[in-house]
Parts: sequence; C-alpha cells; structure tokens
Amino acid sequence: MKIDGCTRHNRSYLGVNVQFSKPSDSGGGIQVRTLAVRDCDGIHSGQHTKDMLVQIMSDFEISHDQIFAIVSDNAANMIKTVSLFNQESGEREAGTGTSLAPNEDSPDEPDEDAPDGESEDEDGDAADAHNEDGDAADGDMPDLRAAVSAAPPTASHMRCAAHTLQLAVRDGIKSVSTLLAGARSVVKKLRTPHLVAVIKRRGALSPILDNETRWSSTGRMLTRLLELRPVVEDLGAANPQLHLSNDKWQQLQSLADALVEPTATMARLQAAELTPGLFLKEWKLLKRKLEANGTRLAAAIAAAMDRRQGRLFECDLFLGAVYVDLRYRLLLDEADLNYAERVFNRIVERESQIRCPETSHGEGSGEPGSQQTARAANDGTGNNASSTSSEDELEQALDRLQQRRRLTDAELTSTLREDLEKVRHLPRVKSKDAFEAICSSFPSQVRNAACALTALPVTQVSVERLFSALKFILSDARSTMKPDLVEAILILRTNWQ
Repeated sequence: MKIDGCTRHNRSYLGVNVQFSKPSDSGGGIQVRTLAVRDCDGIHSGQHTKDMLVQIMSDFEISHDQIFAIVSDNAANMIKTVSLFNQESGEREAGTGTSLAPNEDSPDEPDEDAPDGESEDEDGDAADAHNEDGDAADGDMPDLRAAVSAAPPTASHMRCAAHTLQLAVRDGIKSVSTLLAGARSVVKKLRTPHLVAVIKRRGALSPILDNETRWSSTGRMLTRLLELRPVVEDLGAANPQLHLSNDKWQQLQSLADALVEPTATMARLQAAELTPGLFLKEWKLLKRKLEANGTRLAAAIAAAMDRRQGRLFECDLFLGAVYVDLRYRLLLDEADLNYAERVFNRIVERESQIRCPETSHGEGSGEPGSQQTARAANDGTGNNASSTSSEDELEQALDRLQQRRRLTDAELTSTLREDLEKVRHLPRVKSKDAFEAICSSFPSQVRNAACALTALPVTQVSVERLFSALKFILSDARSTMKPDLVEAILILRTNWQ
C-alpha cells in the first residue's frame, strides 16, 4: 500500500494506492489500483491518517494481514501513521497488547527526516538487528518455525526510495551552498527585464532560477547559466555584479556535471515497473559513479547516501524482495542474504495462510478451528446464545493466534523444505523481467510468494501521479467540487483499463 498527502485549494487530501502481483500462473506482473483520494478535513496527524486508512481498507474489505508493506515519504506524520497501524494490527491479531513490527520505530522515538521542516535524524546508521542472526553456517537451513512466529503479520514500513535519494542529494548540495548562492545571485540579476531583453536580442534562452528546495531545478539553473556564459562574460565586463572568475566557472561546471547522474537515476526511479532489485542496482550504480566523479559535491552526495540507506534498507521485505530477484541477489552481503532468506520463508507461509487459511489448522482436521472452538465452548449446554460478546471476541482472537502458531513439522512438508533449499541455490539469471525469471526458475508452491515480494513498491510515484490528475480535476473553476465527487472521478479515471 502506498500513501501520501497533498493540498489543493486549501483542502488536504490523502491518496492511497495498492500495488500487487498477478498470480504466477498468469506470468506475474505489477498491478496498481487507486483506493482513495480522500479529504482529510484539515487534520494531518498520524492518528487521523491511520483512522482514515483503516476506514478505506474496510470500504474495500481489505484485512490488516493482507497488507505486507506501507510505502510513504519520510514525513513525521506518515511514519507515525505506519507505527499506529501496526499497533492496531498487533492488537487485532493477539487480542491484547500493542506489538510493533520489528523494523518500526517506537511511537515515542523522534520522527525522521521530513522535507518540509519536521525533525531530521542525521544518524542514518543501518539497523543491525538482523545481522545478529545472519551468521548461519553455509548450507544450513534456517529455523523456519522461528522465522514464521518471529512477528505478527504487520505491515513493514518502506520509505519512498525516490524521496530518500532526493534528501541525500539535498544534503550533499549543502556542502557547496556558498558557491550556489553566488550563482543564484547572478541569475537573479540576469532575470531583470532589461537584461532579459538583452539576452533575447542575442538569440539566447532566458536564465532559469531554481527552487532551493528542489535540487533538480538547481541542476537546470546551472546548465542554463553555463550555456549563457559568453553573454554573461560580455555583460560582466560592464557590470561587476555579473562577473564570475574562470575558477568560479570551472567550479560551476563541476557542480553541473556532478548532478547529471543523480538526475538520470531519479528519472529511472519513476518507472512504473520498478522492482526492489532494480532499485538496489540503480542505487549502488549511482554511488559508484559519484565516487568515480571525484568532485566535492559528488563525494558529499555519496556520503549522504551512505547515511540514509540504513533507514531505507531496514525494511525486512525489501531484503526479501532482492533475495527472490535472481538478477540482483548477489548485491546482498552474506549477513543480509541469510536474513533475507528467512524473510522469504516467512512470506511463503504468510501468503499460503492468506490464500488457503484452512491449511493452517493441520491435516485431518475435519472443520475449521473457529468451528471447533465454538463447538467446544458449547459442549454440555447446547446454547450458543449464552456466550457473551466479549467471550466471542476472545475466542476469535485465540483462533487467529492458533492459525498462525500451529505450523507443525507435519505441515512443513519435506517438499516445501526441498523447494526452499532449491531457491537458496538458484543461480543468477540475465532476464529483463524479474517475474519472468521467477516463473521460469522457482518451484511452483513458492512462486506466488516470490511474485508478491517482487511487487513490493519502493516509491510512491503512482500516488504523486494521482495528485497530478487531481490538479486537473479540481481546477480553479471547479474548486468547490464536493470531495466525494472528486474521489469518485479519480478512482474511475485511474482504475479504468
């Protein structure tokens, strides 16, 4: 599930997309659907956003355990929303307590790096919790039962990869802020009406002024300024405020060159079919190119990527998704590889429970566990109405716990063990499509789980595109359109095939 917020005509909206995989017998493939573009009534808190999210899921009859991950940006209220969602999911699953997913921050911990003024955690060190369990000897199968019961089926929090890269580049640009301020000052003077007219008479393009909060516009500003260098040098001879030394011009050229690769990578991250494995390849390739660039800005961006990738890669499902992508699995180190294998084994069981919940009650069971519990509770009385509502809720909660925990050796068949072992030793493949590699290489009974992991969204780009459509639907002339009508139009337009 992907969530994001926007404001249009002083009205705040929450956008929600779901991303999933087609069944493996249909060849897999990523599918995206819009669930809501809902008016927030001006309330942006994590609690209110979580309540809206739960209501939207209820409208579409989506259960908590069907949501494997939630993708958001790094805004504080979105991080809080996911944490509260997992609290509620843990309470629904266990009937008591407030269990958090193992990779989620506690609600009392400081929120992290929001782009619009929220508190920012510059630590960014990688989470090391999974490395402690990542030292299994080569060839040993992980303890599958421990992996399955390690945590309730809450939603992992995946921070938007595109937004994280934006923040890393922004951090790097801070190291050259003085030089950029000088270039920006020259551009502002060039944009005065008199000088714009002079530039046009010379047949040159108008200068571009950047938005300081959007580094991509800074790259465009530098590129245009370098194109205007002959004109600026002529004007600078008569106006000292426009004069830039040769050394400054060379520094500006190096800044523009350093931003070329991040800009190209950001464009590739907008792809609709972006998978976790492909993203990891793009991330590591960009770091390598920046380190080879040798300029101060490139080194600063690479260092910022190192600091931020810990928060980005702490999502356990992200590692599991790279593990099943045979094209890029080798990008994981040994500790992450062992941990990712256990994540995949857990998802295999979880996916099978969602698809066939009755199989989790053991072979030879003549009736679902909930019916067995209800009959046992009524033995000797024959009066089902005598049970109170609270007792019924407790019985249902116990049934759900039993459904999750009764993974016995009989249920974990030798065939499944063999299939998981085969997946561990699958070689690298050179395929253009991750789903094609899964459907041709993975054993059939783990194929759907692998496709589900591969469909893990790593960006919230589709929600941002949804908000672009909102701009046209809720135009200036239609600013008073009712919120439910806006939502209905957008759901119809974006989901129509």
